[in-house]
Amino acid sequence: MEEQDPRLSSLEQICFRLHCEIGDLFPPLEQDE
Repeated sequence: MEEQDPRLSSLEQICFRLHCEIGDLFPPLEQDE
């Protein structure tokens, strides 16, 4: 699978149309305890 690097402006447009936050598009990071 190829990784992509979307521009912030593209992410903002996607979120505007989906009525969500940018953080909603990405899974949470795993944290070491």
